[in-house]
Amino acid sequence: MQNANLQNANLQSTNLKNADLEGANLQGAHMSGANLAGAHLRGANLRGATLMGADLRGTDLTSADSRGANFRGAKLQSVNFRSANLYGAHLRGGNLAGAHLYDVNLQHADLAGANLSGASLQTGKLQSANLQTADLHGAKLQGANLQGANMQGAHLQGANLQSATIYGATLYSADMTRADVRGANLQNADLGLVNLQGANLQKANLYGAGLNGASLQHAIFQDANLQNARMQGAKLQGANFSGATLYGTDLTGANMYQTNLQGANLQTAILQTANLQGANLANANLQNANLRGASLLNAILQHADLQGADLQGANLQGAKMQSANLYNLSPMPAPAPSPHTVPTPAPSSPPAHPRPPR
Repeated sequence: MQNANLQNANLQSTNLKNADLEGANLQGAHMSGANLAGAHLRGANLRGATLMGADLRGTDLTSADSRGANFRGAKLQSVNFRSANLYGAHLRGGNLAGAHLYDVNLQHADLAGANLSGASLQTGKLQSANLQTADLHGAKLQGANLQGANMQGAHLQGANLQSATIYGATLYSADMTRADVRGANLQNADLGLVNLQGANLQKANLYGAGLNGASLQHAIFQDANLQNARMQGAKLQGANFSGATLYGTDLTGANMYQTNLQGANLQTAILQTANLQGANLANANLQNANLRGASLLNAILQHADLQGADLQGANLQGAKMQSANLYNLSPMPAPAPSPHTVPTPAPSSPPAHPRPPR
């Protein structure tokens, strides 16, 4: 049945298991509930076709044109969509576990709630795709384009997003625990309440990203760009920001207990009421940073540049500040009293003059 013309054909619940439909024209065909398991549909035309609830397990759809096709509820495990065109396709709730989607076009596709665990999506085009609550744990997304995609509440645990483009995407409350996001572009992405615990974001671009309330414990942000990012109330305990750019970043109320910020650029950053207890800020640039009310208890500030920083109400007890630049600091921290210093007595009040007799 190669190159067969089945345009608008009614093939509902038809048994086409292992059928050879390579290059077939199935545009607008009705194939809901059909059995296409193991079928060969390489290069087939499935534009606007209806395959709701169809069995496509192990089917070869390499380079198939499936624009606008409806695959809702279909069984798509281990399907081969390599280089296929699924622009605007309906895959909501579909099971694509372990599917081959390398270099696929899924722009504007609806994949909400779909199971894409372990799927291969390297270099895939997923701009503006709907991936809300989709299961992408362990998925391979290296070099994929997810610009403007909606991944709110998605499961991306252990996913590989190296060098992916995630510019302006929505990842609000997504679970990205232990994900590999090295070198990815997350500029202006919404990562509010995201879980990135133990994730690797080395050299990632998070310029202007929203990370308010995010869980970033023990994540790696080494040499990452977080300029102007919003990280209010974020949990950063034990995270590594060495060499990172946090210029103008808002870290108000963030928990940065024992965070590594060695050599980081925190110029004009807002660290008001932040917890920096035991944090390593050696060689960090904190020029004109706002540290009002921050806790720097036992923090390491050796060789740090605090020129023009605002430390009003900050707690610097036990902080190591050897060779730190404190020029034009506001206010200057009071030096610790020497044990041999004799306290200067307070000046006594002048004696009261007796009133002259009347």
